Amino acid sequence: MDLNHKILSLNVPTGSGKTLTALSVALKLRERLNQNSNAPRIIYGLPYTSIIDQNFEVYSSLFDTPDSNLLLKHHHLGEISYHQNDSAAEFETSEARFLIESWESEIIISTFFQIFHTLFTNRNRMIQKFHKLANSIVLLDEVQALPYKYWGLVRESIKKMSKMFNIYFILITATQPRIFEPDEILELVPNKAAYFAQFNRVNLHFHPEKIGLNSFIEKCCDEIRRSDESYLFVMNTIDSSIRLFEELKKMELNADYFYLATNIVPRHRLDRINAIKQSQNRKIIVSTQMIEAGVDIDVQNVWRDFAPLESINQVCGRCNRNFSDKKGNVRIFEIVNENHRNTPFSKYIYGTSALSIIETKAALGNKSSISETEFLQNMDAYYQKLKEKIAGDESDKNLEYMTNLQFADLYKSFKLIDNKDYERQDVFIEIDNEAQRAWSRYNSLIKINDPFERKNEFLKFRKDFYDYVISVPSKYVNCGEEHPSGIVYAPFNSLDFCYDKDTGWKRSTGDGGCYVF
Repeated sequence: MDLNHKILSLNVPTGSGKTLTALSVALKLRERLNQNSNAPRIIYGLPYTSIIDQNFEVYSSLFDTPDSNLLLKHHHLGEISYHQNDSAAEFETSEARFLIESWESEIIISTFFQIFHTLFTNRNRMIQKFHKLANSIVLLDEVQALPYKYWGLVRESIKKMSKMFNIYFILITATQPRIFEPDEILELVPNKAAYFAQFNRVNLHFHPEKIGLNSFIEKCCDEIRRSDESYLFVMNTIDSSIRLFEELKKMELNADYFYLATNIVPRHRLDRINAIKQSQNRKIIVSTQMIEAGVDIDVQNVWRDFAPLESINQVCGRCNRNFSDKKGNVRIFEIVNENHRNTPFSKYIYGTSALSIIETKAALGNKSSISETEFLQNMDAYYQKLKEKIAGDESDKNLEYMTNLQFADLYKSFKLIDNKDYERQDVFIEIDNEAQRAWSRYNSLIKINDPFERKNEFLKFRKDFYDYVISVPSKYVNCGEEHPSGIVYAPFNSLDFCYDKDTGWKRSTGDGGCYVF
């Protein structure tokens, strides 16, 4: 590879080993660059905190439980711990936090939020690691998760940063978005079409007629009653996913049932993903779109509510992932809410006039079925149409802020994680003994008057605490007086009223059982 190329693409099918291939590429590139200067730092970015822990464990096993100065994990809910075997002194919490947040390591696994908000901010806490980007290798995994409205901003920023600060960027995905023109990015797998052609694990079927949620549930029940295969059902909203799961569970089939969504506490999500991987029985899984990227599970059938084409492609990666002899089947339905003027559930998540949904339907045309070998061609056509029609207003505004050094305005404008149109409330679920200990420890912080000391003490168990916190729309939280921290406390003796062990927070407006401590 010509080292003058600094914007690179690793675009290969889901399930082809991108996580390990990306590290292999980065280490080989690091070795070449080390001949001329200091060894570059490797910064591996992911869109979701939920898959950072999984990938960190993979990398840790490769390096045989490395010290923090070799391999480091950093996100806002991560454990505050920094260890070096050759260090005689133990790092205090404040010191460990500084070493983590300033990326004092050879390989850092972090989030898109941390990377891009370091570029587009004037805040000291984020900017303290800005210089660590210079002369580094930045891996952006699942890059299709970047919002379309920021494509222009990301493109210009990466081009400038790669040139000014000698940064190599590697964009990793099965569905490469058209952020860059073909002559601006080097394909690390130039014959990628041959790989996509060989990956023919699933058939993808689109059902042309809209279907009501009740009718869809009946169809699901009929299907799994007639078959003994495993199924994954991916719904667009938590309410619809809970409805479906409860009806499927009533069938009491000889199968392992699993529910996955942000409605259940993070500790249980991780436990369930591991249980799915380990289960040797027939599996019936109901989830939301949280399962699309980075969750390494394998089922024979996937049924999904309608979504943008990149989401459909991603969910196909959970079907026949391990190449069984029989091809898997993915079926896409446009499910509507009969109780609300037959509104498609996709509109609640992607918007009433989402360009991605419109162009997905246009890219599919009148096709009712496509094979996995056609995915690359379909995705290229889809992203090209998106690029032609995306309004550049948001990116142009932010680029103007950067040009004028208006970083305070840029910080307010750039929101990698959009706030929803409704207010949300963080709720602590006291579901087991560990949760009780975490809440007791959290509540004892009130006695500490010094705010810096109080924050430092909280950092010592922050990860354990947030393992039991979910974010719930405020209309589903029936509570009284606010706790000073803003956290709502659902004690163990109230869980029968407000939290279901299978599906999580009970979302019927007005449910009791939620208290503020």
